[in-house]
This record gives sequence, structure tokens and C-alpha cells, in this order.
Amino acid sequence: MSQNFFEAHLGEPAESWQVWLDRSARVLGEVSGALGTAIWLDDHAVDALQIAASFRMSEEYVAYGQQSALMPAARTNAPVYLSFQSGACIKVANPGAVPDWRYFTDGFQDYPIRFIYTAPIGLGTRRVGAIALYFEHVVEVPDTVVAKLQVISTEIAGQLLRRDAHVRLESKLRELEQSNALLVDAVTKMREVDRLKSNFVSAISHELRTPLTSIMGYAEFLEDGLGGAPTDDQLGFIHEIQGGSVRLLQLVDDLLDFARLQAGTFELSFQESDMGVIIRRAVSSLAPLFKKAKLHISEHYDAPDAVAQVDPARVGQVALNLLANAIKFTPPGGRIEVRVLGHATGVRVEIRDTGIGVSPDLLPRIFDKFFQADPGLDRSRGGVGLGLAIGKALVDAHGGAIGADSVPGQGSTFWFELPRLPSQVLPARMLR
Repeated sequence: MSQNFFEAHLGEPAESWQVWLDRSARVLGEVSGALGTAIWLDDHAVDALQIAASFRMSEEYVAYGQQSALMPAARTNAPVYLSFQSGACIKVANPGAVPDWRYFTDGFQDYPIRFIYTAPIGLGTRRVGAIALYFEHVVEVPDTVVAKLQVISTEIAGQLLRRDAHVRLESKLRELEQSNALLVDAVTKMREVDRLKSNFVSAISHELRTPLTSIMGYAEFLEDGLGGAPTDDQLGFIHEIQGGSVRLLQLVDDLLDFARLQAGTFELSFQESDMGVIIRRAVSSLAPLFKKAKLHISEHYDAPDAVAQVDPARVGQVALNLLANAIKFTPPGGRIEVRVLGHATGVRVEIRDTGIGVSPDLLPRIFDKFFQADPGLDRSRGGVGLGLAIGKALVDAHGGAIGADSVPGQGSTFWFELPRLPSQVLPARMLR
């Protein structure tokens, strides 16, 4: 019944909201035979019920009804408020006889109201107003009228709640659009800052490399005695200069690699290589550091065939970074063990140390760029937190995997595994 009823009497919901409410009030008056009808809706702006539509009621009636609705007594005793608050239909005979409603009948002396019937407007527990039917005689409202009243009340509530939801949705969408615009602007600025940072890092690294090369060259001349035979003390100073230069050069190289990786200009040169040979060279190149740090090194090459398609220079760089990390965090007298293992589809390299280890909460972050496991102010162990991040990027670019296991106070095992035949050459732009 309700669908045909609304199509015949109320028109399509697409009509203007006010026209639709006015038509609803007219239909209620016609089907009920009431002296007048009024649709009261909750107006949050004034914290009171207000007449949204009426039928057979003069402008003076509506105006006084609006004014009365704002009075404190009306909010507690008026029939429309009782229906709105309780969710029940209210019947009031001879309202003028009730002292608290004197304000109500005083304003309507020209209207012989003898009976009021009100019904709530709502869906479930959500109430948005009330409908009032005003009669000039005490009547028994027919069930058919009550049923139609309930249908119209439900439809008004549904339309109003949907309208409010639509308004809220549009408001949220506008907020989201504004937030999205701010986010896009922030991301654009961050990318520009990131680009400028990468350009700066690349430029300053190139500028640092040139004087470093000169320092290392002249230190070698002094060591070879081209400026005269150095004394033992002078030779010690030269070695310190050379050691510091090597460390600084490694830092510059890391910064350059970082800039290339972020810019996507880092390229790999794949060739068939013996992983055992690559790792041996890395270990051998760090022999002076092992000696200076007073560490014991052991090597185990358990893979008779450790050949894989890799970039040997970059795999060596990964090994050097992992070995340097082990040296940095292993106290004097400790042990570092290097192992190369092979299987059908790949080659695995493990570097195990007896150092201080990494706490479980920090372990997932050790391959993040600029992350420091010991971010103390003394910077006693040096580094800027790029070695492991670059190592991960290089392994990822090979289509491999890298990881670490650690027990605080007992040591760590860093490992990486590369396929013998990479399925694809991944872009080396991995540092994000």
C-alpha cells in the first residue's frame, strides 16, 4: 500500500524537500479530516521542534506555533514534544483545560481546537520530529488514518535521515578532497626536497672524492719515501692518514651509491662468477682491519660449485658491508665466521659474529636507510646507516634475499642468498 500511496499522493522524492513536506501535510489533513495538520521537525540550530510544513493553518497560527515551541514549557508538556521524546502517539482532549497549556490555546482562540493527536516521526530509535493533527471535536482516529499516518511518518523520517546522511557525506567528501589536496601538495614538496637532497648528496660526494684521491696518493708517496725516508713515528702517522682516508672514501662511495639508487641510475653488470672467489677477496681486503680489531676470522667454503650470474663487484660490496658491520660490533678477541653454501637454485653467504647482537625490537629495522642500532651521541662506531640498506638494495636487485638473526649479548648472523640464474633484472632503485 505504501509505495502506491506515495506515488499517487506524494510524488517522486526527487521533488524539492519543502514541496514534498507540504504535500505530505496536505495528504494527512485530507485523509484524516482534521481541522489542520503540522509537521514538526527537530531543528538543531535552535534546539527545538519547528513547524516544517502545515495544512489549513494560517500564517499567524504557524508563527505562534513557532514561538511557542521555543518556550520552556512547550518542550516538556506540548503533545508534539511528548511524542518526539517518548516515541508514542499522544491523544489530548480539551487542551485548553490544562493550565500548563494556557499559552497554547491563548494563541489559537480563533481556532476551536478540542482534540490533538500526535505521532512521532522516526525510524527505530532515531526520531526526527512529530506530526500533529488538530480536530475541532474529540474523535476516535480510524485505524486506516493511523496506518497512513505511520506510513507517512516513516517515509518522512527516511527521507530526512537520507537527506541528512547525504549532507554529511557531501561534507565528508569535501573534507576528504581538501585533505587529499593537502596530502598531494605535501607529497609533491617532499619529492622535490628528496630530489634536491639526492642532487646535493651526489654533488658533494663527487666533490669530496677528488681531494680524497689526492690525499691517498700523496700518503702513498710519503710511505714509499719519495719525500725522504720516514721515521717509524712518521710511518705510523701515514698509516693513520691512509686508514682515515679509506674510511672516508667508503663513506663517500656509500653516499654516491645511495644517490644513484634513489635516482634509479644504478646499473648492474651480470656475469658468471664464482661466489667463493668473490667472498675470499672481500675477506682478504679487510685483513688489516681484522688484525687491528684483534678478531679471529674463519672461512668455510662448503659449496664446490658456487657459480651464479651476478655482478661480482656489487656482490663483493655487499660482503664488505656485512663484514665491516661485523667488525664494528664485535669486541676484541671475538670471532667472525664466513660460510658459503650452495644448493640447486642458488648460493647462500653467511657471516656470523660473536658481537653485541641486536635486540629483537630493532632487528626488523636494521636494513632501513640511515638506521643506527646504537644511535648514541658518541658515534664511537662511526657510519651513517647506509651500508646495510645499500646491501639490501643490491641483493634485491639481483632477485635475492637478505636477512639477519641475532641474540643480544651472543652475536649475530647476517646472510644473503642469490639465485644462480636471476629470473629478471630488477631495477636497482630500491631505497625508499
